[in-house]
Amino acid sequence: MNFIFGADYYPEHWQRQRWETDARMMREMGLDVVRMAEFSWFKMEPKLNELHFGWLDDAIEILAAQGVKTILGTPTAAPPAWLIEDEPTIEPVDHDGRRRHFGGRHHDCQSHPVYRAHIKRFVTAFSKHFASNPNVIGWQVDNELGNSHDDLCYCEHCERRFQQWLQSKYAEIDTLNHEWGTAFWSQGYQSFSQIHTPRLTVTGVNPSQMLDWKRFCSDLIVEFQHLQVDILRAAAPDKPITHNLMGFAPKVNYYDLGKELDFASHDQYPGGHFLEHQNELRDDRLAAELDFIRSVKNAPFAIMEQQSSITGWEVLGRAPKPGQLGLWAMQSVAHGADAIIFFAGVPVPWVPNNIGKGCCPIAGRSGAITKRLRHLSI
Repeated sequence: MNFIFGADYYPEHWQRQRWETDARMMREMGLDVVRMAEFSWFKMEPKLNELHFGWLDDAIEILAAQGVKTILGTPTAAPPAWLIEDEPTIEPVDHDGRRRHFGGRHHDCQSHPVYRAHIKRFVTAFSKHFASNPNVIGWQVDNELGNSHDDLCYCEHCERRFQQWLQSKYAEIDTLNHEWGTAFWSQGYQSFSQIHTPRLTVTGVNPSQMLDWKRFCSDLIVEFQHLQVDILRAAAPDKPITHNLMGFAPKVNYYDLGKELDFASHDQYPGGHFLEHQNELRDDRLAAELDFIRSVKNAPFAIMEQQSSITGWEVLGRAPKPGQLGLWAMQSVAHGADAIIFFAGVPVPWVPNNIGKGCCPIAGRSGAITKRLRHLSI
């Protein structure tokens, strides 16, 4: 059995003169593929309709010269500041009614019509530009759909879509009243327009309303992905499409999300993302999540992000112990992964001198891992 090995690479984080070195080191490490571009919307479009794809063309060509192919991610998980400035209501609203602002990622309302129009415009241009490039071998839609959206979004656009979703499901308001048990606490409705998103209340939320809200949110995310899949499929029907799932993350039904994907992908961080998880024994959960992701398509899958370094944002976790990177990667393979793409993702200022000196910025010790894994027979 042949395995694919690679790394998540961010040329926009590095000086242009470093790219050739990185590509050469990837070849020496035995890597086959990189994922790029999923967070580089601003780099590709610093102003509305001012598209800059040339730098990414160069990066793809430099990698290809060393035998490394590319999976491109659509960068819709991080809309640029100019887009938010033009339409501030794209920023999502939490259940307390507070708007969540620019400065992280996933700062978007996925039902917002203006945001969807921007996505359609940009992803169409993006996919047409790279569709004929033979060194681009596939697409990833967005990044970790549902991540950071547990308490989002409750804005007027989401409320209107929720009302439409309920009307489509129940047809008549009396049917909804019966199914939700709204006679309790005088919660009866006379029209679907009276129903709000389940925002902060005095004494809790009707559990039937909350269940439908969760189902609606899942359907909304599936629809959000579908918008991009249609565009990518039309531009390049020969290039497979995937999305990086997150194990048992509860926001979206992955069986629904996976239906139109050519293969499922998964992000595997055995060390935990933040400090409070570092000392937990999580092997059983990790194994179960891998089995679950295999079941999404009932087929082998890819690990789009396999931990290979310290993880975290405001709080950084511990470094993997000697031998753990190989163990974690082999666990993924044993549970059905036939592609392992390592994630380091530590920007230059965060890398200690004794780690960063002389090492490739994509996956420090993964060279030895790829050599060991290529000799596996399962």
